[in-house]
Amino acid sequence: MAKQEYIYGVARVRAKEMSLLNNQAVEQLIGAKEEDVFSLLADRGWERKETAEELLSAEREKMWKFIEEIVDDLSVFDVFLYKNDFHNLKAAIKMICGGVKRDRVFIDNGPKGRISPEKILQYCETLNFSSLPERMRTAAKKAYTVYLETSDSQLSDMLIDKAALEAILKAGEASSNQVIQDYAELLCATSNIKTALRCAALQKSLSLIREVLAPCKTLDVESLARGAASSVDAVYQYLEKTMYGQAADIARESFSAFERWCDDFLTEKIRFQKYQSFSIGPIAAYILAKENELKTVRVILLCKKNQIPEEKIRERVRAMYV
Repeated sequence: MAKQEYIYGVARVRAKEMSLLNNQAVEQLIGAKEEDVFSLLADRGWERKETAEELLSAEREKMWKFIEEIVDDLSVFDVFLYKNDFHNLKAAIKMICGGVKRDRVFIDNGPKGRISPEKILQYCETLNFSSLPERMRTAAKKAYTVYLETSDSQLSDMLIDKAALEAILKAGEASSNQVIQDYAELLCATSNIKTALRCAALQKSLSLIREVLAPCKTLDVESLARGAASSVDAVYQYLEKTMYGQAADIARESFSAFERWCDDFLTEKIRFQKYQSFSIGPIAAYILAKENELKTVRVILLCKKNQIPEEKIRERVRAMYV
């Protein structure tokens, strides 16, 4: 996109930002009954759907159609969609090796032209891993073999998760945009922390932990791995020496609070894009803000369905971009 096109796209995004949920709107959703949440969202322009998944899927599809209208080359945003491809890879391997049913296991949202879940399943079924995108080939073969030979679906998933982070980091490093660079690095770092905490809680071996952590700039993954092989407290002690020190205090409260902190941390990092006009950054920030909004609505609806008290819902919802 040329600078003039950025100005047009950013102007469109500025108008769209006005329809994003703010903290006041989120509070209104938290205080509503489950069925009223759908009505409140419809009043804000969301489609009327029967289920949460249908609602979120329709809103995400609408967002990507809007991005297609204002950006000529959608490939610059592929980094935001890699996690969906790798999720579909995990689902395909579970279907083939673990007998998991197909119903609702795939994510099929995003711009046209990307690899479809059906293609991923087809290539895995025929062991034609070389036809997958290069970023997925090695991980697909390794994860498939691990699941088939050991029935360890958890390790299979973690190997694919690591490959996803490596692909996202590579795309982030190749981008000239700060938002995409920050997104890739922060996603990788916070995902590594989550993996380390899970491994520590399950008392996984150092060799396994090293195998599933993805190297990044803001963490020393060897120190993180050694901490995780020792104890959960050792992970916290290492984090206190890094820029993620606050994460240690939050994680001590609860894992769900830590997951919320990770999303809020990224939201705060991209907030300055509201004041930019001559780059693709504000458009990238809008995509991330919308995904954050969708995640928040998902949390609220899930909590409502399970009759979780309002004060507990507030502990889980994310800070809004606007």
